Amino acid sequence: MRVLVTGATGYIGGRLVPRLLEAGHTVRVVARDSARLHERFAGAEIVEGDLAERGSIARALRDVDAAYYLVHSMSRERDDFAAADREIASSFADAARESRVGRIVYLGGLGVEGETLSPHLRSRHEVGDLLRRSGIAVTEFRAAMIVGAGSASFEMMRYLTERLPVMIAPKWVGTPCQPIAIRDVLAYLVAALARPGSTSENAIYEIGGADVLSYRDMMMAYASIRGLQRKLVAVPFFTPRLSSGWVHLVTPIPSRIARPLIDGLRSPVVVRDDRALRDFPEIRPIGFEEAVQRALNRYSTVGPETTWFDAYDVRTLPGNFTGATDGMLVDRRERHTSASPSAVFSVFTKLGGRRGWLYADDLWALRGRLDLLVGGIGLRRGRRSANELRVGDAVDFWRVEAYEADRLLRLRAEMRLPGYAWLEFETSAEDDGRTSLRQTAFFDPRGVFGYLYWYGVLPFHELIFGTMASRIVQEAERSTNARTGETSPTEDSRAHLAIAIVAGAAGSLAMDVVQEGFTALFDRKRDPENPDEETEAIAAVVVRLSKLVPIETLRRKPLTVGRIVHYVLGGGFALAYAAVRSRQPKVGMGMGLAFGFALWVLSDTILIPATRLGRPWWRYSLAQRANALFSHLCYAVTVEGVLRAMASRKTS
Repeated sequence: MRVLVTGATGYIGGRLVPRLLEAGHTVRVVARDSARLHERFAGAEIVEGDLAERGSIARALRDVDAAYYLVHSMSRERDDFAAADREIASSFADAARESRVGRIVYLGGLGVEGETLSPHLRSRHEVGDLLRRSGIAVTEFRAAMIVGAGSASFEMMRYLTERLPVMIAPKWVGTPCQPIAIRDVLAYLVAALARPGSTSENAIYEIGGADVLSYRDMMMAYASIRGLQRKLVAVPFFTPRLSSGWVHLVTPIPSRIARPLIDGLRSPVVVRDDRALRDFPEIRPIGFEEAVQRALNRYSTVGPETTWFDAYDVRTLPGNFTGATDGMLVDRRERHTSASPSAVFSVFTKLGGRRGWLYADDLWALRGRLDLLVGGIGLRRGRRSANELRVGDAVDFWRVEAYEADRLLRLRAEMRLPGYAWLEFETSAEDDGRTSLRQTAFFDPRGVFGYLYWYGVLPFHELIFGTMASRIVQEAERSTNARTGETSPTEDSRAHLAIAIVAGAAGSLAMDVVQEGFTALFDRKRDPENPDEETEAIAAVVVRLSKLVPIETLRRKPLTVGRIVHYVLGGGFALAYAAVRSRQPKVGMGMGLAFGFALWVLSDTILIPATRLGRPWWRYSLAQRANALFSHLCYAVTVEGVLRAMASRKTS
């Protein structure tokens, strides 16, 4: 049978297409961004179109026998999802009638019509009615919560139970529900095409699993399967708005998706008509605990086949990426390695999720939390699979926009930004047999805030992106050497830390010498009638230096805990510069200077006043403040050779 599948980039559609192909059907899929589906569904016809455009629908429906309608607007960043669903469903039904489609198969939601039915479930029912008004035979399956790895409702329950030992929940967690496993939903959808009379009559099937449970029961059952001790307290004052905000903070589900799901908790969603069991006797749905165990097994192996965040609205995107354009800000890093392009490619395509970003994962996490605070997605989504990527996949707060095996990976930022951002990794083979890695961050600013944002985070780019590029190369070489049995030198981070602290402390002591000299020079009053006064002051400086002033300094300023902390923090500049390890020593030195000065201010603002071991920095003279800045510059000069050697270190 010739079949059209809409919503093929979504959670259900992405799993349905391979099963229809296995059943021997000729499958066509339609998507607004067809590039996301190329090479994903071998044997399926991919057509590009927008279901909001009548012409696109007609082209997609041409010469098909049946169509699966698996789209909804709940994930859009708009409140009127019901109106959008009505508009698209009406256009689709009209085009299907004109194209003489024999059957529409639709997946809706359970629930009894009435005042307690949530807007989301009411919209699902309304879409089914609109499709039936076309005069085409419609097979509608109505399901409650779908239990499967990557399902939005299951993920919401899973994260709440995993992360909260004590859960404060709305009172309607006691509402009955009949969850169904994703494998059973797909079995019903595939079997619909083979049902006798499916092209001549409408049918509404209520489908559910073997168990009827409350949401409280499901959470406690999940906790029991995972071996977790959990307590749930239902309270009457949790509104859907407040609940969705809480879900947004605790789970990967954003509030715009959580809100309609939470609204649906108030409506009992259980099967009242067992017609599905009678018409599809070969399908016997499994129970909740078995469905959960299957989902957890999927997480522990290859990861979900599809996820709730696979779908997104391409109309909100900045358009096709064309590389650096006028006004675009670029941060580019290039590294060279003896590892093969495929080895390097394998490393950067595994970034994100639980593996992290190879460097400064705490800073990545902080950026994700800041994104959450302004309504963004943060890092909560992780990635669908730890080892596999495809166009359209989410990777933390990025989305895979381009993927070419062993050559190119481009990620588009989906965090809240005053502009559009991309992070691109590209490998190429060089004439000498080595591999070049080019890592580029692109930012297209929007207004003055875009520029302020870029230059505000630029120091962190120096720290994070530079190190990340180096570590990608190191990881590739390490994996290559592990396969060949070779070894390569590795960094000794403890040694680097020790060098940084010792150098900082030595620099602090050395600057005490200079400070004593400045004090001797500026505190002596010159006598205009005695021109030798300045000479005497300079001579005094020389004498002080020759007598190892640090000893004298420490005699007058005991080596207290406060001063030890001050000296140790003085090594902060070296830590910053060592972390950069880029081929831009001047930039690294500037970062070290700024970071070291910030730590100096911190120590003298909080630590020293708190212990009464010295004056706070704002009571220092102008000369002393200038000396502090100069001292940190001297720290950088002191360890310049060591750090530059670290930056250019070869691991091959």
